[in-house]
Amino acid sequence: MKAVILTVAVPGTQPLVELCRESVRKFAPGIYHAVWWHDKSHAEGIEMWRRRMRQFDDRWDVVVLMDSDVVLTSARWGEAMLEPFQQTVVELAGAPKHSGPVERVLYGAATILHPSCLAMRRELFDKCDFAPQGRLLDTAGMASLLTSAPKIFRFHPIGAGPLFPGLDVGEFFDPDDSRQRTLWSHLMHGTNLNGSAGLWQQTKALLSPRAKTVLRRRRTQAAWMRRAWEIVRQA
Repeated sequence: MKAVILTVAVPGTQPLVELCRESVRKFAPGIYHAVWWHDKSHAEGIEMWRRRMRQFDDRWDVVVLMDSDVVLTSARWGEAMLEPFQQTVVELAGAPKHSGPVERVLYGAATILHPSCLAMRRELFDKCDFAPQGRLLDTAGMASLLTSAPKIFRFHPIGAGPLFPGLDVGEFFDPDDSRQRTLWSHLMHGTNLNGSAGLWQQTKALLSPRAKTVLRRRRTQAAWMRRAWEIVRQA
């Protein structure tokens, strides 16, 4: 079974992309990692890639969507994420969003898995629309609704994970692992804190009512990246 990791990256996030790519090289070296630079929305970038793959590329059995502000933290990630697809009933593997409104996680009886680190069979990837007009669900909402037997990973309480204690980030683990060891971490909001904005736009952000939130997220990003690089380099 061949898998490809797809990261849609926006300008100004090169440091995050570098960290993400290095974590894949260290912890999932046998999986091809494609980075698609896109200057529009994340969902539109995924949708453009899907249409291109559907037209000419049939090499991959599983597609893994991975945000640039995700870092792999364990060599067990590949086995845990891809092994479920050996079962014919599993079409989707990932975790729900670890923060935010409950309506972003649940839709009726379905659990909406987040596209920050989400694997799916190629057949499911091909028939989804990741950027439909007037969409009410998250980017991977359609994929979540089209499958009845997903493999759902869990996350540690915010700030209480074993690898990034005290930080407002996600740490995800396999529910079948009694030790609950973190397989990957998601910074969250990292792609919104890029350096592509001009000086005036950055100054306005720091003077806005959201300035405290922006500064707090930037401090979290800096601390998360320092710790993530430690984990990757020690591997």
